[in-house]
Amino acid sequence: MAQEERFKKIIFSYAENVKGSRLTNEEKNEVIDYFNESKQSGSLGRVKEAIEKTFNREIYEILLEKSASSLDNIDDLLSQLTVEADKWDNK
Repeated sequence: MAQEERFKKIIFSYAENVKGSRLTNEEKNEVIDYFNESKQSGSLGRVKEAIEKTFNREIYEILLEKSASSLDNIDDLLSQLTVEADKWDNK
């Protein structure tokens, strides 16, 4: 799988876990558009900003509503996202 595809896949997986359901095609497009428009210096910050704008809420507010097992899964995805964001920044 190409680096861009891996990066998008983990972004969408993280966003879906934050949301609690699958993303619509419109939401996927919004996440990518907001990511590309972001002025954050690093890709991880750009992803977080894009997700927050897509759902019109800060991530920490959404996470406060999640169960412990759900948070463990989101934490694992965030670790994967961090690795892929670092790769993306260093390409």
